[in-house]
Amino acid sequence: MGGYTLADYMINSMMLTATYNHYRLIKDPKTGKDKFFSKTDAINTFTSLGYTEKEAINQWKASKTTLWDAYEEKDGLFVKKAEYENIITKKLEDQIAGRLRDRTAMYNGIVPMTEKAKMQ
Repeated sequence: MGGYTLADYMINSMMLTATYNHYRLIKDPKTGKDKFFSKTDAINTFTSLGYTEKEAINQWKASKTTLWDAYEEKDGLFVKKAEYENIITKKLEDQIAGRLRDRTAMYNGIVPMTEKAKMQ
């Protein structure tokens, strides 16, 4: 079981890092405030306001600040940096946690909670 746990930890940590690096800080065109967007969220938001998909992707790519950059290690805990306290919402954290829970469950061969409802 130890080998499985080690491999599972490595896969889960890579998934966590990849997910946090996929969200980038962009000025929300609807509110004018900074917000973390996934690439898909950026495309959907910007194209709904008349931008082309290419322009939306370029906005997302232009940002060099990722969600991973908004956290730091403090006393062994992964905590938000002070300057991002008002940008990282509970809704965003719950969205990320749900995405990670579902993806890692799938990688472990477990049916994710979001898929169990479809099976009944």
